[in-house]
Amino acid sequence: MGRWVMGMATKSDPSPATLMQAHELLTRMRPGSGASRQRWLVYYRRSAAMYAEVAEIDRGHHHEAMYWASRERAKANKLAVAIGKDPTAPMTPEQRGEVEEPPATT
Repeated sequence: MGRWVMGMATKSDPSPATLMQAHELLTRMRPGSGASRQRWLVYYRRSAAMYAEVAEIDRGHHHEAMYWASRERAKANKLAVAIGKDPTAPMTPEQRGEVEEPPATT
């Protein structure tokens, strides 16, 4: 596979081979704060797929990459539900990952 460009592979450059390379690439691909919810949904789904792929390549970071894949997949699923409820609502800071949920208390 080639390089990921907005989630699409090209033949020119290699795919991320390490978790750090995936983080760096996804940081550059991240939509701006004014991007539509649809664009963020595509981004989260691509992120989840990329992290899952890297988990199989960068075996030393397998579990961490799978965590990131699961986290991004959960964001995509939550956003897809929100879009289904109100397709015209704007993206919120929480949906962009700018506001972290408080840790659960026991």
